[in-house]
Amino acid sequence: MSFQNLPPLNALRYFEAAARKGSFTSAAEELHLTQSAVSQQIRNLETFIGAALFRRSTTTIELTDVGKAYFGVVSKALERIDIATALAKAAPGTKRIEQICLSASPSFVHLWLVKRLSKFHREVRSVQLSLNVTRHYVDFEAENVDMAIRHGNGEWPGLQAELLMKDRIVAVCSPRILQGRRQPRGLAEIGNHPIIEDRVHRYWTRYARFVGGDIDVRNAILYDDSGVIVEAAINEQGIAMARASLAASAISRGHLVELFEAKFSETLGYYVVFPAAHALRKNVARVSKWLKLEAARERG
Repeated sequence: MSFQNLPPLNALRYFEAAARKGSFTSAAEELHLTQSAVSQQIRNLETFIGAALFRRSTTTIELTDVGKAYFGVVSKALERIDIATALAKAAPGTKRIEQICLSASPSFVHLWLVKRLSKFHREVRSVQLSLNVTRHYVDFEAENVDMAIRHGNGEWPGLQAELLMKDRIVAVCSPRILQGRRQPRGLAEIGNHPIIEDRVHRYWTRYARFVGGDIDVRNAILYDDSGVIVEAAINEQGIAMARASLAASAISRGHLVELFEAKFSETLGYYVVFPAAHALRKNVARVSKWLKLEAARERG
């Protein structure tokens, strides 16, 4: 079967809970989501179907005739899937493996995480790690993501943040740029070197402001991806302000030289984040613990 009429399965869970509870708010509490997230998912389901499933007033919701018929089928189907899954999980020889979806930026995945995945799956046997590689901050209420790795100061409203590793911002360049030239040790010594600037975070500009200096970035080469900035520096495009965590491998291999550190934040780093309700989930905690241990091993 092609299942051409199959709707998003998460939306079915939200619809079933709201119809059973007779309330978007009660459904949201059961699912550990916000009322607006449940409401939006149900509206998406109604758009997919092309018919209203609920009659809404300011204080109540009520199933339409289409909604009543749909709920009768959906609730039984979800119940049968739940029972079948429980039986499958209890079958002799079945391994209890939970899939955990981890969201992270392309630069972090490419330069730090991906080379550690085989080790993760050797050491954390009962978890299948699924990666959501994206540059935007995922919406935990609307997207099927369990946890994420974010770079910042550790403050994201509504989310629990656990420090993975503090990060330094360092000036780096290819050693070939420095051939026959004195290695610059600060902003005043950058001189006529080409500059690679982060279009989003403006690390050169922030560093100049912090030390009370001045730098002309009008002709800087601009990128909006931290991993691309590291690659650009390796390829001799100029001197970059880069995240030390992402540049570490290239520095250790001699592809980059660290010139100096730009100290302007004590809280900057990578954090493992997830909704507070997910902290109770055993495998979310296990993934977070493994990531933090791996980062600690790297620090020595």
